[in-house]
Amino acid sequence: MLCHEYKFIFVHIPKTGGQSIDNVFLPLVGLTWETRFPLLLGPNSDPNKGPEKFGHLKAYEYVSCGHITQEQFDSYFKFSFVRNPWDRIVSIYKYRGWPKKCSFKEFLFKYLIDPDFQKQQWWFMRPQYDFLFKDNNQLVDYVGRFENLQADFDYVCSKLDIPQTPLPHINKSGTKFKLSQVWRIRTNIRQMKNNFNYKKNTFKHYTEYYDSESKELIEKLYQKDIEAFNYEFGKGTSQQSPRQ
Repeated sequence: MLCHEYKFIFVHIPKTGGQSIDNVFLPLVGLTWETRFPLLLGPNSDPNKGPEKFGHLKAYEYVSCGHITQEQFDSYFKFSFVRNPWDRIVSIYKYRGWPKKCSFKEFLFKYLIDPDFQKQQWWFMRPQYDFLFKDNNQLVDYVGRFENLQADFDYVCSKLDIPQTPLPHINKSGTKFKLSQVWRIRTNIRQMKNNFNYKKNTFKHYTEYYDSESKELIEKLYQKDIEAFNYEFGKGTSQQSPRQ
């Protein structure tokens, strides 16, 4: 998100609570989700301008893709949020509907590491480090934590001199079975199978998805995230968010 009115850039890493943050700022500048494009949000049809969704630009792409000058980039407040990588991949697995198709481990070892799959999906699943760093230099002023989302967003609000605002829960991963769907199950065998698979392949806490092999795979793929943001399996963060 690029907001000239409040002079900030929000680097929205997928599945870190970003849509909730987007929806706080839209009414502040008189926009809705349907008219969000002035904030550099929405679909992108030009690969030279960034990923397929403008809202997921990497920090350096705001300048390199011509959306803002280097002088503006340097002067604006730049922030982002990160998430425990083991938790984030589970969230992506659920968000994309994979529990209806396969187990989490099959998703990791059959799809996530497949080069053809990565060509299509890696822009969404890439390490969070890649969004925020260039040549080993962090390009944003503040990195909040998904695990401490509201408190860290309150700090962002204070830096931008706007009222502290409760974050809405938007774009939640996964859908739960509801009794109101019974009539659909009776007439749609596929829906019944999807609901059965979803229940079989989803658990209460992200740690329940992993065995030692799958845990190690994420550790290798997202090593930079783990090191840069001090994450551990089963924990959010080993230290407070850096406030600069």
